[in-house]
Amino acid sequence: MITFKTLSSGITVLTLSNDHATAEVSLYGGQVLSFKPKNKNDIIFVSKKSLFTPGKAIRGGIPVCWPWFGPHATEKDFPVHGFVRTTQWSLVSSEENRKCTTATLECSSSPETEKFWPHDFTLSLTVSVGKNLELKLTTKNDDRESVSITDAFHTYYRISEIANVSVKGFDGTRYIDRVGGRTEKNQEGDVVISGETDRVYLGGKKCVVSDLSAKRTVTVEKDGFPDTIVWNPWIDRSKAMVDFDDDEYHCMICVEAGSALDNKIDLAPGAKVTQKMTIVPRG
Repeated sequence: MITFKTLSSGITVLTLSNDHATAEVSLYGGQVLSFKPKNKNDIIFVSKKSLFTPGKAIRGGIPVCWPWFGPHATEKDFPVHGFVRTTQWSLVSSEENRKCTTATLECSSSPETEKFWPHDFTLSLTVSVGKNLELKLTTKNDDRESVSITDAFHTYYRISEIANVSVKGFDGTRYIDRVGGRTEKNQEGDVVISGETDRVYLGGKKCVVSDLSAKRTVTVEKDGFPDTIVWNPWIDRSKAMVDFDDDEYHCMICVEAGSALDNKIDLAPGAKVTQKMTIVPRG
């Protein structure tokens, strides 16, 4: 089943539900806000201080970072992680049955987007809700010129307590540590968080977010995304964000499927690429 609701800010949210799970997706930003397996707690985190206001990005959920990841390479005043997080998307198709509910959203180039990126494009996001949550992002270059992009599904996971969470699957993997600069390091053992963390892991098809207190694991599978980003703002950065509560770093971790930093995707005129992330919960 697919239903619609409109928030007081005017933002439209879709609810996708079936026998296995329920998810919410905002048309503003093309952003998943919730994924609840049947009789289970929400897997996705949204800050209680998030600004559901047009013109501002929603803090939490699964933002789509596109066509650049992180700050813009040359324009410091351009929005971090691109502009589609604050773009209105349209629902273009849907399918539903008892086991899976699917909605496809789309946004495309406009005079507003050309202020930040002077290229014609069509971007579509397909959200499929069942026992798992699957997201597909398709970029089509409608321009006469070749383009390069970086992107990510900037997924915020709701956890019980950051001290009891680890991310498995990166032992021996190279990563770029972006805290205080850009340093290449090698992961030893599981990823655990004990301070501000902003890492881009180079390679790997999947990883597992293990929440010991909640007795739950979430496997993150990806296709077409070469990198995985792990982020937690910790104490000082949490206090600096107006749309994030000071103590919320305890109950969230971002584990993101992405093409980041130097892993650019090149698209010739008329070309397109589809990238996929699947979230598999257990417990």
